[in-house]
Amino acid sequence: MDLVASHCGISKRTLYGYFPSKTSLFQEMIVTHRSAIIALPGNYDHLTLEDALMEICRFNQTEEEFARQNAILRVFFMETPATQELEEILTEHGGVNAHTLLSDWIKDQVAKGRIETDDVPAAAKVLIDMMIAIRVAMPLTSNGAPAVFRNDLSYRKALVKVIARGLSPH
Repeated sequence: MDLVASHCGISKRTLYGYFPSKTSLFQEMIVTHRSAIIALPGNYDHLTLEDALMEICRFNQTEEEFARQNAILRVFFMETPATQELEEILTEHGGVNAHTLLSDWIKDQVAKGRIETDDVPAAAKVLIDMMIAIRVAMPLTSNGAPAVFRNDLSYRKALVKVIARGLSPH
């Protein structure tokens, strides 16, 4: 809390006025960050499936925005093993919420004939795993790395193209 207050330019007492505990601060960070990672609810029917997924996954961000969100997400995954309570908060307000929103969107797309899947929850889980993996397991690398190893916008577009083709009706 000292570090957060310092970065915000406020006293720790003021910070505790907004967030009575570290847990409440952590929960608010997860709720806020979830919406920065998955742009749902929303209407993307006017877009191609690939473009809709790029928007929903927030893969069209600048490299700086994408890297900033990746750093925050890594903090969540490093901190949650520390306590059961933080892990439950991350699961409920991050993972479960994102899965529900994505499942609802996929069901709607299946009903409209834009997506074909026999298992909506599994399709939503695959998409979430992709969104998390690209942010946590595959950090951005330096510009000197071979293009195939860079996690940049062109890679994110290629990844979404593969996913979209797999979900598209044949």
